[in-house]
Amino acid sequence: MKLIFTTLVLFLCCELVASQPNAGKVSFGQPSTSGFEKNLGQVVGEDKELVQYFYKSGNLTVFITKKGLTYQFDQWEPASQTTDKKTNSKHESYRMDMELNGANYSAKIIEENPLSSYTNYYNFNILNVNSYKKVTYKNIYPNIDWVIYFSSADSKKEEFLKYDFVVHPGGKTD
Repeated sequence: MKLIFTTLVLFLCCELVASQPNAGKVSFGQPSTSGFEKNLGQVVGEDKELVQYFYKSGNLTVFITKKGLTYQFDQWEPASQTTDKKTNSKHESYRMDMELNGANYSAKIIEENPLSSYTNYYNFNILNVNSYKKVTYKNIYPNIDWVIYFSSADSKKEEFLKYDFVVHPGGKTD
């Protein structure tokens, strides 16, 4: 049942993006060669304390939060010239939250397949931030793990964001 709901939500998300003006600029299906970057304080904004990892590709940012996933679609457009000849730009964001109802928000997190590179945020004095190809939330529901990862499509080298729920003996999906 949860899998059907999740699939429906993702379908509706794609429809929402496609219905927005200039939706062709959104990089929703772009392949990634990066990973999930651990949030050590470099994420700013209202819900920054919820964000545990994030992934960015083009105009899409996916935040893995304590409650589920947040998809943020950003769009920038140049604005018209102002009277003082300065150029301004227009920024719009579209956000969709997918919350795992009834989940264990304190689930143990297992990070796998670290990237060999790291990121430094000198403006926050946060250095050597690691990224991972796979993050597993153990027992997000009783005897059910939530695995978020990058996977290759067919024989191509391109990688895409995916997630699975792994049901162990005793796990209930209803």
